[in-house]
Amino acid sequence: MDKEKILKEIQNRLPDDIRIINQTPFELTEDEFLVILSWLKYFNWHYQLHKKSGSPEIQSPIISKRIRLDFYFYWISENIQNKDTGFSIYIVSNYKKTLKEIINTYKL
Repeated sequence: MDKEKILKEIQNRLPDDIRIINQTPFELTEDEFLVILSWLKYFNWHYQLHKKSGSPEIQSPIISKRIRLDFYFYWISENIQNKDTGFSIYIVSNYKKTLKEIINTYKL
């Protein structure tokens, strides 16, 4: 799937005041897209209950060997958060770690 289409679909599933920011250099696979949508369902459930009063219990879900989501900054106060990005969820790289390194890093 086209990167822009995927990001638009992801953005459409988020609350209006939260942005998705992709910090990866590559196209997402269909499998990665589906896993992201699953985690957004979890995030939206958390957001309905807590709004911006705290981060989800799982802050950095792994999507694949190469990417993960970062929910940590979605709730940080606007005076701390970058004015250009506002409240954001990030798609970030796993820094070319091996499978074993990812398992050990995230205590899976």
